Formats: sequence, C-alpha cells, structure tokens
Amino acid sequence: MRLDDDLKYFESEEFKEILDRFEAMEASGTMGYMDADDLADVADYYSLVCHDEEHASEVIDLALRLHPDAIAPYLFKARQCLIAKKYKEAEAIISSISEQDNREVIFLRAEVLICRGETAGALAFINEIDASEDMTQPMSLLTTTASTRLPRWQPDLKSSPRSGFAHGNSRPTCCWHTTVMPTHCHTSSRCLT
Repeated sequence: MRLDDDLKYFESEEFKEILDRFEAMEASGTMGYMDADDLADVADYYSLVCHDEEHASEVIDLALRLHPDAIAPYLFKARQCLIAKKYKEAEAIISSISEQDNREVIFLRAEVLICRGETAGALAFINEIDASEDMTQPMSLLTTTASTRLPRWQPDLKSSPRSGFAHGNSRPTCCWHTTVMPTHCHTSSRCLT
C-alpha cells in the first residue's frame, strides 16, 4: 500500500472502528480476537501517525502471539529493521515468512536490496519472480517501490521534500502528517502528535 493510501485508510470509518475496538480492549485489560492484518494496521498507525514505536511493537508482538503464521506482523517487524538499518535482521525476518511468493514479501526483499545500494540486485530479484505473477514491467514496479515506500524508510533520501523525513533528521518525522493530516490524528492518549 502506498503512503497516501495508508493515510486515507487511517481516516476511514473502517479503520477508526478497528482502532476504537483495539483501544477499548486494551483499556479494559482484556484482549479479544483481532485479525492479524487489523493489528498490523493499528501498529502502522501508532508508528506512522503517532510516532509511538514502543506501542507499535507491543501491538505487533500481540499479533504474533495470536497469529504466529500471519505475514503482516513479520512484514512490519522487517520494515522496522530497515528503518534501523539492520539489514541482516530484516532479511532473517523475511526469510522466516512461510509464503515467500507473497507479493509484499517479494517487494520487501527488494527494498532491503535497495537500502543496501544494490538496486541492480533488486531488479534481478524481481525479474526472477515466478512467471505466474503479472510482472511485465519490473523496472516500473521497482521504481514505484523505491519512490512510494522506500523514502519513509531510508533517511539518506532526506534531500527530497517528499522523503518523509525532516531535513537533517535521521528519524522519520512524518512531514506528510503535518501537511496532509495536521488535525486528523486520532484522539488516542497514546498518540504523540
């Protein structure tokens, strides 16, 4: 999902209901069942919008306890490793995912290569994808991945105003949050914005 799509989703009634349900369960101290993808979305929200990495990690840990075979929590953990430039750890997490042919897994593996400066390797990896996947234009897909996803993970791209990082800061500061969603942050007491 592109960053703009993430933001729109965080403003949707569907996501607000998921977040309200999660926070109500959390406040009551009793966690009922929640889908792994929903928990990963909540973690993304805490990470991207609220800048609360600790709470995001707690949500992902819960998702992994409830759904040890789900892909979304592992993708989140691997992306967090990418942010911290822990590429070997990210690769280990990606390798532990059972569905290696999953499109998100494939693109995340390519993102790791891009972060390592191995763009040619990322393109070669994408070109090797099973022919059953519709990948007729791998270069455009790689470019899309780099331009829509990588900037929020790669602080070295801080010279771009669309990079998602404040100039001179190596931590994601959510520049898009202040320009796109300045007053739309959820009223969660855990949200730091």
